[in-house]
Amino acid sequence: MRLFHGGTLALLALLLAGPALAVPRIIPGFIGGAISTPLTVPDGACGTTPTIAFTSEATLGWYRSAAGYMALCGGRLVLPAGTAPLPSLTWLTELDTGLYLQGLNAFGASTNGQLRFLFVDNHLRGGSATTIQFSSAVDPSTAVGDLWLQRGSASILHLTADGASAGAAIGGFEQTAPAAPAANGYRLYAQDNGAGKTQLCVIFASGVAQCFATQP
Repeated sequence: MRLFHGGTLALLALLLAGPALAVPRIIPGFIGGAISTPLTVPDGACGTTPTIAFTSEATLGWYRSAAGYMALCGGRLVLPAGTAPLPSLTWLTELDTGLYLQGLNAFGASTNGQLRFLFVDNHLRGGSATTIQFSSAVDPSTAVGDLWLQRGSASILHLTADGASAGAAIGGFEQTAPAAPAANGYRLYAQDNGAGKTQLCVIFASGVAQCFATQP
């Protein structure tokens, strides 16, 4: 409902105060159909009086939980499925980056409108162009990763330095012999040879282990 008053247009909100009684109140800041000043509401509280609530469920809603924080009280936030270019959970400054529902029991993480990682049931998938980078900095946003893990050709996994052809070393420490793997499998490990030297060994599905290199 709109009301002309003193040459300005004020927006009236009807607050129901009973089954049949409507009490009109002018909401400050609404002039000429637009908000001229911020609309200020109480902080509210979870479980009793959230700031924005519902007639049929007064304890469900939004409220100010702390400085700079708005929280949902008494329920779940349900989002549409979304897509990789238009993810459901996103950011105002970059609307093509975020999370969305890919399908049954699967959700995707997209950047620049492209699916990068897909979480399906109990595993994580990456595309052919996906790389995992490890940075030498504590905060990975401050430095480009200098160790890359990426898919090569079929059934090949590459570990490279700076994503180039430069190789990278894989290190480890001595341990006791691991359990034998399943059929057609193998496990590499290092152990002490009993004389203080490190040996590189492999154990096969048969349970037989062979050591092929010993520390000089």
